[in-house]
Amino acid sequence: MTDRMGPKATLRAIQAADRRQQRGSQKRHRELIRQAKEQAKLTSIEQARLEVEVNESCYECLASHRSKHQGLRVEQAKTLDQEQARP
Repeated sequence: MTDRMGPKATLRAIQAADRRQQRGSQKRHRELIRQAKEQAKLTSIEQARLEVEVNESCYECLASHRSKHQGLRVEQAKTLDQEQARP
C-alpha cells in the first residue's frame, strides 16, 4: 500500500475539505446572527429600562413639586388663619 492517492481520491478529499470549510463558515455566520439578535434584544431591554427610569424620575419630580406646593399652601393657610385670628 502506498501513501499516494489516485486522482478520484484526491478530488474527493478536496471536495470534502471544501464542504468542511463551507459548513464551518455557515456555522460561524449563524452564530454571528444569533449574537446580533441577542444584542438587539438586550438593547431593547436596556432601552425599556431607560424609559422606566426616565418615567420614574419624572414621577418623582412631579411628586416632589406637588408636595412642595402643598406644603406652601398649608403654610399660607396657617398664616392666613393666624392673621384672621388677630383682633
